[in-house]
Amino acid sequence: MATSAQPLWLLILSLSITGSIVGTVIAAVANGLSDRSRRRFELQKWRAEFYVRPKVEAFRNLHAAMVRAHYEINMRAKARMPQSVQEYREQVETVEMDFFRAHTLAQIYYDADTGNMMRAVLGSVRQMTTSIWLRLPENQGQSVDVELREPDWKPFSDLYDVAQERLGTILHPNELIKWAEGER
Repeated sequence: MATSAQPLWLLILSLSITGSIVGTVIAAVANGLSDRSRRRFELQKWRAEFYVRPKVEAFRNLHAAMVRAHYEINMRAKARMPQSVQEYREQVETVEMDFFRAHTLAQIYYDADTGNMMRAVLGSVRQMTTSIWLRLPENQGQSVDVELREPDWKPFSDLYDVAQERLGTILHPNELIKWAEGER
């Protein structure tokens, strides 16, 4: 049958039924794509919330504790040494322990190079705090190797600089975006 032989109302009805079917198919495809996009976004959000955020917080806390330890120990070893065990505990030991605590919490996120580097930084911090401890007036009479009593400035400064650079790279916004998107 030719279209001219059909009544106009039948032609309009058949076109609207066909349009409804095509519209439904298009809507279903669009809905499927939207769901897929939404799931991908939710996965990125979940990664950011449950993996990236704790990792970033651990590295930020590590960086803050490392900087504080470096400057406090630097100031105590060069400028004003603690004059008693109590001052040592308040001024030096607390920052060493804060750094150790932050290091311990962040080490789950270290790659091999970062782990080795941060252990070396912790070792240099401990060498410096031991040096300060051994130079306390209460400990001056003890016979201790002179090398232990004197601060080892070169590794302390050099390792700090390397760690600063590494943590700066880790905490750079471009790296954080890669973590959130699951590229790392």
